[in-house]
Amino acid sequence: YAHHKQGTTDYAAQVGAVEETLQKAQAQGKSVPPGLHAHLGMLYFNTGREMEAREQFAMERSLFPESEHFVNYVMKAQPEAAQ
Repeated sequence: YAHHKQGTTDYAAQVGAVEETLQKAQAQGKSVPPGLHAHLGMLYFNTGREMEAREQFAMERSLFPESEHFVNYVMKAQPEAAQ
C-alpha cells in the first residue's frame, strides 16, 4: 500500500523492497512465501524487465508447482510475453 499513493504506483520501490526481502531470506537460509517470486515477476514486467520476469515466474513454478496454472495465466496476459 505504501508504494501506491495518490493514484500512482512506485514500481521501482516495490522491486527494491521485494528484492531485499528475497536477499534477506537467502542470507538467513529461509524460504519465501508462495507468490513472492510471482509478484516480483509482475513488477519486473511492469518495469520492462521481461527476461528477469520470466526467471521469477519459473522460480515460482519450481518452488510451488501448484502455482503453475496461475503463473501461466499471468504470462499469457502480458503483451510482451507473447510466445
